[in-house]
Amino acid sequence: MDGSGHDQADVVPALVLAVLPPLALALAALALTVLLAGRGRRLAATGAALLAVLALPLLDAGIEAVHLPVSAGGTALFAWYAIPPTLAMPQPVAALTVAVELAAYLLLVAGLTGADRAAPAAG
Repeated sequence: MDGSGHDQADVVPALVLAVLPPLALALAALALTVLLAGRGRRLAATGAALLAVLALPLLDAGIEAVHLPVSAGGTALFAWYAIPPTLAMPQPVAALTVAVELAAYLLLVAGLTGADRAAPAAG
């Protein structure tokens, strides 16, 4: 045990389980991006690529959720904290993440429900 009362043997499995879902989301979104881009659905592929990027804050949140030993503190992979809160927007990163997520879903839906680009033009 370290000074914080955490067994270091328990930290690694907890960290793996915390990181696995966002990593699976990112890989699935990347596979969807490649599939959609290969079928000529560029708008939907852009939405899927944005969903892959949105897995990054989830990855950091998963790492933060695990109680790490003192020696491994501050292990955020991405500097989401670099944008400080203001009076106008107390949590800008959360608001920006939600805005990008909504845009990704809109692009994905618009790209999938739009006219099929592979169809021959009339005329």
